[in-house]
Amino acid sequence: RRELIDRTWNDVLFDDGTVDFNAMEQEWMQSILMRGEIKIQRKNGDPRTIQYVSMRDIRPNQHVSIMKDLTAEQWLQSQLVKTIDSLLHSQALAHLGTWEVNLNTRKVTWSDETYQICGLDKHSTTLSIEFGLSVFHPDDMQNAFPASFERNMWFLTFS
Repeated sequence: RRELIDRTWNDVLFDDGTVDFNAMEQEWMQSILMRGEIKIQRKNGDPRTIQYVSMRDIRPNQHVSIMKDLTAEQWLQSQLVKTIDSLLHSQALAHLGTWEVNLNTRKVTWSDETYQICGLDKHSTTLSIEFGLSVFHPDDMQNAFPASFERNMWFLTFS
Protein backbone atom coordinates (compact mmCIF):
# COMPACT_ATOMS: atom_id res chain seq x y z
CA ARG A 1 0.00 0.00 0.00
CA ARG A 2 1.06 3.58 -0.60
CA GLU A 3 1.28 4.33 3.09
CA LEU A 4 4.23 1.90 3.38
CA ILE A 5 6.25 3.21 0.41
CA ASP A 6 9.51 4.88 1.47
CA ARG A 7 8.91 4.05 5.13
CA THR A 8 11.27 1.93 7.18
CA TRP A 9 10.24 -0.80 9.57
CA ASN A 10 11.03 1.56 12.42
CA ASP A 11 8.38 3.95 11.03
CA VAL A 12 5.63 1.34 11.10
CA LEU A 13 6.49 -1.06 13.92
CA PHE A 14 4.15 -0.82 16.86
CA ASP A 15 6.12 -1.78 19.93
CA ASP A 16 3.64 -3.15 22.45
CA GLY A 17 6.38 -4.95 24.35
CA THR A 18 5.50 -8.40 22.96
CA VAL A 19 8.07 -8.50 20.16
CA ASP A 20 11.76 -8.95 20.87
CA PHE A 21 13.24 -7.14 17.88
CA ASN A 22 16.81 -8.06 18.82
CA ALA A 23 15.84 -11.75 18.77
CA MET A 24 14.10 -11.23 15.41
CA GLU A 25 17.24 -9.67 13.98
CA GLN A 26 19.40 -12.53 15.31
CA GLU A 27 17.00 -15.09 13.82
CA TRP A 28 17.06 -13.20 10.53
CA MET A 29 20.85 -13.30 10.42
CA GLN A 30 21.00 -17.04 11.23
CA SER A 31 18.34 -18.40 8.91
CA ILE A 32 17.29 -17.96 5.33
CA LEU A 33 13.57 -18.31 6.05
CA MET A 34 11.80 -16.55 8.87
CA ARG A 35 8.12 -16.58 9.91
CA GLY A 36 6.19 -14.83 12.58
CA GLU A 37 3.76 -12.12 13.59
CA ILE A 38 4.41 -8.50 14.32
CA LYS A 39 2.29 -5.52 15.21
CA ILE A 40 2.52 -2.42 13.08
CA GLN A 41 0.87 0.94 13.39
CA ARG A 42 -0.77 2.47 10.36
CA LYS A 43 -0.40 6.17 9.57
CA ASN A 44 -3.83 6.81 11.08
CA GLY A 45 -2.69 5.18 14.34
CA ASP A 46 -4.58 1.90 13.94
CA PRO A 47 -2.58 -1.06 15.24
CA ARG A 48 -2.53 -4.11 12.95
CA THR A 49 -1.31 -7.66 13.49
CA ILE A 50 0.71 -8.86 10.52
CA GLN A 51 1.79 -12.42 9.77
CA TYR A 52 4.93 -12.59 7.67
CA VAL A 53 7.19 -15.01 5.85
CA SER A 54 10.55 -13.58 4.79
CA MET A 55 13.34 -15.11 2.80
CA ARG A 56 16.71 -13.42 2.68
CA ASP A 57 19.46 -13.51 0.09
CA ILE A 58 17.21 -14.34 -2.85
CA ARG A 59 19.90 -12.46 -4.72
CA PRO A 60 22.84 -10.79 -3.01
CA ASN A 61 21.52 -8.20 -0.52
CA GLN A 62 17.89 -8.79 -1.54
CA HIS A 63 15.05 -10.39 0.33
CA VAL A 64 11.36 -10.99 -0.20
CA SER A 65 8.58 -10.87 2.37
CA ILE A 66 4.96 -11.93 2.13
CA MET A 67 2.64 -10.39 4.66
CA LYS A 68 -0.96 -10.95 5.65
CA ASP A 69 -3.02 -8.67 7.86
CA LEU A 70 -4.58 -10.86 10.58
CA THR A 71 -6.40 -8.04 12.36
CA ALA A 72 -9.84 -8.72 10.84
CA GLU A 73 -9.51 -12.49 11.32
CA GLN A 74 -8.54 -12.00 14.97
CA TRP A 75 -11.53 -9.69 15.51
CA LEU A 76 -13.87 -12.24 13.87
CA GLN A 77 -12.37 -15.01 16.02
CA SER A 78 -13.00 -12.98 19.18
CA GLN A 79 -16.59 -12.32 18.07
CA LEU A 80 -17.10 -16.03 17.42
CA VAL A 81 -15.83 -16.89 20.90
CA LYS A 82 -18.21 -14.32 22.42
CA THR A 83 -21.13 -15.70 20.40
CA ILE A 84 -20.39 -19.28 21.43
CA ASP A 85 -20.07 -18.22 25.08
CA SER A 86 -23.40 -16.42 24.83
CA LEU A 87 -25.06 -19.45 23.21
CA LEU A 88 -23.75 -21.82 25.89
CA HIS A 89 -24.88 -19.45 28.65
CA SER A 90 -28.32 -19.08 27.04
CA GLN A 91 -28.69 -22.85 26.70
CA ALA A 92 -27.83 -23.33 30.35
CA LEU A 93 -30.29 -20.63 31.48
CA ALA A 94 -33.11 -21.99 29.31
CA HIS A 95 -32.16 -25.61 30.04
CA LEU A 96 -32.17 -26.16 26.28
CA GLY A 97 -29.71 -28.43 24.51
CA THR A 98 -28.82 -29.09 20.90
CA TRP A 99 -27.40 -32.00 19.00
CA GLU A 100 -26.05 -32.39 15.52
CA VAL A 101 -25.59 -35.35 13.19
CA ASN A 102 -23.25 -35.45 10.23
CA LEU A 103 -25.05 -37.80 7.85
CA ASN A 104 -21.91 -38.57 5.85
CA THR A 105 -19.81 -39.67 8.83
CA ARG A 106 -22.69 -40.47 11.21
CA LYS A 107 -20.83 -38.45 13.84
CA VAL A 108 -23.13 -37.13 16.57
CA THR A 109 -22.28 -34.02 18.57
CA TRP A 110 -24.19 -32.85 21.64
CA SER A 111 -24.04 -29.50 23.38
CA ASP A 112 -22.94 -29.51 27.01
CA GLU A 113 -26.49 -28.73 28.06
CA THR A 114 -27.84 -31.81 26.22
CA TYR A 115 -25.56 -33.99 28.35
CA GLN A 116 -26.77 -32.09 31.43
CA ILE A 117 -30.45 -32.55 30.51
CA CYS A 118 -29.94 -36.28 29.93
CA GLY A 119 -27.90 -36.66 33.11
CA LEU A 120 -24.93 -38.09 31.23
CA ASP A 121 -21.21 -37.54 31.58
CA LYS A 122 -19.73 -35.96 28.46
CA HIS A 123 -16.44 -37.83 28.77
CA SER A 124 -17.80 -41.33 29.37
CA THR A 125 -20.75 -41.36 26.95
CA THR A 126 -20.31 -42.82 23.48
CA LEU A 127 -22.65 -41.05 21.10
CA SER A 128 -24.40 -42.55 18.09
CA ILE A 129 -27.56 -41.72 16.18
CA GLU A 130 -29.28 -44.73 17.73
CA PHE A 131 -28.21 -43.78 21.25
CA GLY A 132 -29.30 -40.18 20.70
CA LEU A 133 -32.75 -41.25 19.59
CA SER A 134 -33.06 -43.74 22.47
CA VAL A 135 -32.88 -41.05 25.17
CA PHE A 136 -36.00 -39.26 23.94
CA HIS A 137 -39.43 -40.03 25.26
CA PRO A 138 -41.62 -41.89 22.72
CA ASP A 139 -44.15 -39.02 22.71
CA ASP A 140 -41.39 -36.61 21.68
CA MET A 141 -40.40 -38.98 18.90
CA GLN A 142 -44.01 -39.00 17.69
CA ASN A 143 -44.70 -35.26 18.05
CA ALA A 144 -41.68 -33.03 18.50
CA PHE A 145 -39.39 -34.46 15.84
CA PRO A 146 -41.88 -34.37 12.94
CA ALA A 147 -42.95 -30.86 13.97
CA SER A 148 -39.36 -29.62 14.08
CA PHE A 149 -38.74 -30.94 10.55
CA GLU A 150 -41.95 -29.32 9.29
CA ARG A 151 -40.83 -25.95 10.67
CA ASN A 152 -37.24 -26.39 9.35
CA MET A 153 -35.92 -26.35 12.91
CA TRP A 154 -33.31 -29.03 12.35
CA PHE A 155 -29.61 -28.98 11.66
CA LEU A 156 -27.68 -31.48 9.59
CA THR A 157 -24.06 -31.21 8.56
CA PHE A 158 -22.33 -32.61 5.53
CA SER A 159 -18.62 -32.71 4.89
